[in-house]
Amino acid sequence: MNTDGDSNDPSDPKQSFGITRRAKDYMDQQVREGHPFYLQLSYYAPHSKPQALASTLQKYEGDSRVVDPKGGRIGSPIMAAMTEDLDTCIGEVVSKAKELEITDRTYFIYMSDNGGSTQVLKGGKGLVDEGGLRVPLIVKGPGILAGTHCSTPVVNYDILAKVLDFAAPGFPLPEGVEGGSWKSVLLHAGTGAVDRPIDRFVFHHDVEVEHPQTAIRKGDFKLLYYWDTKQSFLYDLSTDLSERHDLAAERPNIANSLLVELKSHVRNGLGEQKFAALESGQIRGNERSNNSSGNPGQKKSKRKPSQT
Repeated sequence: MNTDGDSNDPSDPKQSFGITRRAKDYMDQQVREGHPFYLQLSYYAPHSKPQALASTLQKYEGDSRVVDPKGGRIGSPIMAAMTEDLDTCIGEVVSKAKELEITDRTYFIYMSDNGGSTQVLKGGKGLVDEGGLRVPLIVKGPGILAGTHCSTPVVNYDILAKVLDFAAPGFPLPEGVEGGSWKSVLLHAGTGAVDRPIDRFVFHHDVEVEHPQTAIRKGDFKLLYYWDTKQSFLYDLSTDLSERHDLAAERPNIANSLLVELKSHVRNGLGEQKFAALESGQIRGNERSNNSSGNPGQKKSKRKPSQT
């Protein structure tokens, strides 16, 4: 069961340094025994409650607020320190690979499991707005040109197909896997497309939110659907990344087509009983999450169709 990772050891805040030490020991053993390996590190930082090394925190305690000059986000000294500790730990893992002389055959994938509130994107953690879905993604490895940027959409469950494609090119994916490999995109400076068995992304969330909700993205169009209010919101992410202009009334054919696909996908994924409960309104949002402030990026916020 996932927890917050709080630590009582002042030398190991959020257990970040302990996780890193065990990771480096594992790398040592695999290389010593001549084994290829896959290593996944799911750090607790920067999850609340924040913890950091005292020495790191001291660097930021002089200011009452810590501002990111690029994004303008305002945080706190303890959050800044926890983030630096995480960065230090990731750096140690990369340095260990260099020490073991395996960087010429090792790929590093850095990403988050969910988005967060920003000044640009709508929504945040727990919501299927772009603020809740978009996450940092950085990949480093042989054949990948440094400093390149790619706007081709990928999703976490693509990782299986990508790793398999690098480790055993041509090996067939197990039946039912929806992800696709983005190996060719990585090796061609971020250009190209990802071939998937299903040409859409579907995200569903029906707990701890005001509205049980599902989003489907196909190409540049994204439809967000609230199961309790039966509201649909359609966005063209190529021109409206902030999801401010609802096109559902202007493009009803696209909205209706995507809604049919969305419901079919959810029915197949959740089963008839859960789908029927969603359709009938038996599954309702968390009433305790209602918040009159309506701040974007809050799971508690109440959403209304955008006006332009």
